[in-house]
Amino acid sequence: MIAVFYTTPSSSISESLILTLPANLALVAGAVIFAATGHRIWHWKVTLIISFTGAVVFGGLLALCTPYNKGTMIAITFLEQFFFGWAQYEAVAFVQLGVEQLDLGASGGLAGVARFGGGSLAVSVYTSVLTNTQTKKAAEIVVRAGTDNGLTQAAAKQLLAALSLGAKAIEAVPGINPAAITAASSAFLESYAHGLRMTALASLGFGGLGIVMCLLCEDIGPKMTNKTEIFLENDINAEKNEFH
Repeated sequence: MIAVFYTTPSSSISESLILTLPANLALVAGAVIFAATGHRIWHWKVTLIISFTGAVVFGGLLALCTPYNKGTMIAITFLEQFFFGWAQYEAVAFVQLGVEQLDLGASGGLAGVARFGGGSLAVSVYTSVLTNTQTKKAAEIVVRAGTDNGLTQAAAKQLLAALSLGAKAIEAVPGINPAAITAASSAFLESYAHGLRMTALASLGFGGLGIVMCLLCEDIGPKMTNKTEIFLENDINAEKNEFH
């Protein structure tokens, strides 16, 4: 959205960077607030379900995007990233405390692999959805915008290809006129909004599965105490260590 809707090649770097702040600051805020208040709220499984559900809901609401509702999309993105930051760090606690002590290393390692492997898979899936749906929609509405404004079918298809190549390529389209350029440019933005919309809706499938898995998690509440389960071999309480 930042690259296609809210900035142009002439936009300053500072403007582009400022637009990335809501998502990034929200992610950090969610994690920090969880770390600072989790032990006070205490209801660990409930807060995991709520935070993960919040991330899924606001992630799905990204489907409301248009090229013209910048403020709304910034707010939705902020809330989605806030809940995601909270859920992500609480999930780490569940991974570490949801297994027996001897399985901590394995659970932590598998969690790291799942996180980065799952992230790479998700990026591939979402990129494919975005590219395919946007391309298909652009071929439909951009070409129609060109023909509705005096271009032949062939010229309209050439205009579609030229939109991503710059002003010189657009000027080389046979019969090009300002009305066709304006209509085609607007249609291209709409096609990208459609692609983002389909991508956000595709995320709901993963999110629904994640919510079910949150519901099935063991509640770590009974383990969140000051009790020491494992004692060091060279500690004064070494004889209490049942694992040698």
